[in-house]
Amino acid sequence: MIRVVVAAHGNLASSLVKSTAMILGSNPDVVAIDFDPESDVHALYRSVQDATKDAAGVIFLVDLLGGSPYNAAVRWCSRHLDSDVVTGVNLPMVIDVSTLAQQETHVPRAVSAAKAAGVSSVASWRTGPASRHHTVTDDR
Repeated sequence: MIRVVVAAHGNLASSLVKSTAMILGSNPDVVAIDFDPESDVHALYRSVQDATKDAAGVIFLVDLLGGSPYNAAVRWCSRHLDSDVVTGVNLPMVIDVSTLAQQETHVPRAVSAAKAAGVSSVASWRTGPASRHHTVTDDR
């Protein structure tokens, strides 16, 4: 099993983890780390250390490339080979990776799934691919 750590600015990480639990059920190996405006990078890194304690493999899903959550995750990953960081976190990404992480022990497979879910979930209603599947009707 892989530990999934969602880390982001503000309350985004907690909201994504709560929404994932609403859809899939609670999973103690899916952890949120919120980076609050009052917090500092040292406290953020301590939160990363706490969230990854006793984990065999870890995938971090973070909001911004180069942001403080990303930097803290990369710092931790530089000392732990069975780990990686994926940026651009969104709800479909957390759902797919959380499901896969329950059966998977190979972090690179989880990283591939995260990237695929993140990209495939971005669509425009007008230009697709969602426009071919979802229509809005006027029931007037």
